[in-house]
Amino acid sequence: MHALYDVISGPAGQKRNWDRMKSLFEPDGTMASVVVSPSGNVRDVEFNVDKYITFGDPYFQKNAFYEHEMARRTEQFGHIATVFSSYASQKDLKEKPFARGVNTLQLINDGKRWWIRAILWEEESKEVPLPKKYEGKG
Repeated sequence: MHALYDVISGPAGQKRNWDRMKSLFEPDGTMASVVVSPSGNVRDVEFNVDKYITFGDPYFQKNAFYEHEMARRTEQFGHIATVFSSYASQKDLKEKPFARGVNTLQLINDGKRWWIRAILWEEESKEVPLPKKYEGKG
Protein backbone atom coordinates (compact mmCIF):
# COMPACT_ATOMS: atom_id res chain seq x y z
CA MET A 1 0.00 0.00 0.00
CA HIS A 2 2.84 2.35 0.80
CA ALA A 3 4.29 1.94 -2.70
CA LEU A 4 0.94 2.73 -4.33
CA TYR A 5 0.47 6.02 -2.46
CA ASP A 6 4.16 6.91 -2.69
CA VAL A 7 4.41 6.58 -6.46
CA ILE A 8 1.65 9.11 -7.18
CA SER A 9 2.69 11.62 -4.51
CA GLY A 10 5.10 14.49 -4.98
CA PRO A 11 5.59 18.16 -5.82
CA ALA A 12 4.60 19.69 -9.14
CA GLY A 13 7.02 18.76 -11.88
CA GLN A 14 8.48 15.76 -10.08
CA LYS A 15 8.69 12.82 -12.47
CA ARG A 16 6.69 9.94 -11.04
CA ASN A 17 8.20 6.46 -11.16
CA TRP A 18 5.70 4.95 -13.58
CA ASP A 19 7.71 1.73 -13.94
CA ARG A 20 7.23 1.21 -10.21
CA MET A 21 3.50 1.88 -10.60
CA LYS A 22 3.25 -0.70 -13.39
CA SER A 23 5.18 -3.23 -11.30
CA LEU A 24 2.46 -3.23 -8.64
CA PHE A 25 -0.24 -4.47 -11.02
CA GLU A 26 -0.94 -7.72 -12.81
CA PRO A 27 -0.50 -7.20 -16.58
CA ASP A 28 -4.28 -6.96 -17.05
CA GLY A 29 -4.88 -4.98 -13.85
CA THR A 30 -7.57 -2.32 -13.92
CA MET A 31 -8.45 0.90 -12.16
CA ALA A 32 -11.83 2.58 -11.90
CA SER A 33 -13.40 5.58 -10.25
CA VAL A 34 -17.02 5.88 -9.14
CA VAL A 35 -18.61 8.98 -10.65
CA VAL A 36 -21.94 10.44 -9.55
CA SER A 37 -23.59 12.83 -11.98
CA PRO A 38 -25.44 15.96 -10.80
CA SER A 39 -28.70 14.07 -11.44
CA GLY A 40 -27.57 11.26 -9.11
CA ASN A 41 -26.70 8.61 -11.70
CA VAL A 42 -23.83 6.40 -10.54
CA ARG A 43 -21.34 4.81 -12.89
CA ASP A 44 -17.73 3.74 -12.91
CA VAL A 45 -15.05 4.96 -15.27
CA GLU A 46 -12.62 2.10 -15.90
CA PHE A 47 -9.11 2.29 -17.33
CA ASN A 48 -5.79 0.49 -17.20
CA VAL A 49 -2.54 1.67 -15.65
CA ASP A 50 -1.17 2.98 -18.96
CA LYS A 51 -4.23 5.18 -19.44
CA TYR A 52 -3.92 6.45 -15.84
CA ILE A 53 -0.32 7.42 -16.60
CA THR A 54 -1.26 9.09 -19.90
CA PHE A 55 -3.83 11.32 -18.20
CA GLY A 56 -2.12 11.65 -14.80
CA ASP A 57 1.39 12.56 -15.85
CA PRO A 58 0.51 15.95 -17.41
CA TYR A 59 -1.49 16.83 -14.26
CA PHE A 60 1.39 15.87 -11.96
CA GLN A 61 3.83 17.90 -14.06
CA LYS A 62 1.77 21.04 -13.34
CA ASN A 63 0.33 20.26 -9.89
CA ALA A 64 1.61 19.06 -6.56
CA PHE A 65 -0.35 16.04 -5.36
CA TYR A 66 0.07 14.02 -2.21
CA GLU A 67 -2.09 11.11 -1.12
CA HIS A 68 -1.71 9.12 2.06
CA GLU A 69 -3.51 6.25 3.69
CA MET A 70 -5.67 7.10 6.70
CA ALA A 71 -6.92 3.63 7.67
CA ARG A 72 -6.94 0.10 6.27
CA ARG A 73 -9.12 -2.98 6.58
CA THR A 74 -8.03 -6.22 4.92
CA GLU A 75 -9.81 -9.52 4.38
CA GLN A 76 -7.80 -12.46 3.05
CA PHE A 77 -8.60 -15.99 1.95
CA GLY A 78 -5.93 -18.18 0.44
CA HIS A 79 -4.34 -16.31 -2.44
CA ILE A 80 -6.84 -13.45 -2.62
CA ALA A 81 -7.37 -10.36 -0.53
CA THR A 82 -9.62 -7.33 -0.51
CA VAL A 83 -8.29 -4.12 1.00
CA PHE A 84 -10.34 -1.07 1.96
CA SER A 85 -7.85 1.80 2.20
CA SER A 86 -9.14 5.26 3.06
CA TYR A 87 -7.10 8.14 1.71
CA ALA A 88 -6.61 11.87 2.04
CA SER A 89 -5.43 13.95 -0.93
CA GLN A 90 -3.49 17.19 -0.54
CA LYS A 91 -1.91 19.79 -2.78
CA ASP A 92 0.38 20.92 0.02
CA LEU A 93 1.42 18.78 2.98
CA LYS A 94 0.86 21.74 5.31
CA GLU A 95 -2.75 22.22 4.22
CA LYS A 96 -5.97 20.40 4.99
CA PRO A 97 -6.85 17.62 2.49
CA PHE A 98 -8.97 18.75 -0.45
CA ALA A 99 -10.44 15.25 -0.87
CA ARG A 100 -10.88 12.02 1.03
CA GLY A 101 -12.31 8.69 0.02
CA VAL A 102 -11.86 4.94 -0.08
CA ASN A 103 -9.79 2.80 -2.43
CA THR A 104 -10.85 -0.83 -2.66
CA LEU A 105 -8.19 -3.17 -3.97
CA GLN A 106 -8.48 -6.74 -5.16
CA LEU A 107 -5.16 -8.52 -4.71
CA ILE A 108 -3.81 -11.89 -5.80
CA ASN A 109 -0.76 -13.71 -4.50
CA ASP A 110 0.95 -15.88 -7.11
CA GLY A 111 2.97 -17.70 -4.45
CA LYS A 112 5.79 -15.18 -4.73
CA ARG A 113 4.20 -11.80 -4.09
CA TRP A 114 0.97 -9.80 -3.98
CA TRP A 115 -0.26 -8.16 -7.20
CA ILE A 116 -2.99 -5.56 -7.61
CA ARG A 117 -5.72 -7.04 -9.80
CA ALA A 118 -8.05 -4.05 -9.55
CA ILE A 119 -8.59 -0.77 -7.75
CA LEU A 120 -12.00 0.89 -7.47
CA TRP A 121 -12.35 4.14 -5.57
CA GLU A 122 -14.97 6.65 -4.53
CA GLU A 123 -14.38 10.12 -3.22
CA GLU A 124 -16.23 11.33 -0.16
CA SER A 125 -19.20 13.65 -0.77
CA LYS A 126 -21.97 15.30 1.23
CA GLU A 127 -24.23 12.43 0.23
CA VAL A 128 -21.60 9.77 1.02
CA PRO A 129 -19.45 10.96 3.93
CA LEU A 130 -16.42 8.95 5.02
CA PRO A 131 -17.41 6.63 7.91
CA LYS A 132 -15.62 7.21 11.21
CA LYS A 133 -13.95 3.77 10.98
CA TYR A 134 -12.11 4.98 7.87
CA GLU A 135 -10.96 8.33 9.25
CA GLY A 136 -7.96 6.80 11.00
CA LYS A 137 -5.47 9.13 12.64
CA GLY A 138 -4.99 11.62 9.89
